[in-house]
Amino acid sequence: MGYVGEDGHIFSFVSENYLGLLVQTANERFKTNTDRISRFRSLLLSKYEKISNKYSEDLKNSQDVRKREGVFMRQKREMQADGSGNVESSFKSSSEDHLNLNILFD
Repeated sequence: MGYVGEDGHIFSFVSENYLGLLVQTANERFKTNTDRISRFRSLLLSKYEKISNKYSEDLKNSQDVRKREGVFMRQKREMQADGSGNVESSFKSSSEDHLNLNILFD
């Protein structure tokens, strides 16, 4: 913080002690901000992991439901093709035992 005179001589507006104090203050603020950024990043990643884990679990549950529905639909078609028994009541009782559609709407 200063200027260069016409003769090339450097003139300082403040003392070296004051410049040292400014540098020290700036370094402390950089460290504080780095710590804050680190805490923010950790919290953000932990929240993202929770959301990601919940999404993965929900996705797996919905995939399981679709898979079971597919099995039941295939069984229903096979029963219709064979002409065996009461297709609707067989399908309804087995699907009610295994399907929980509430997980799709949580």
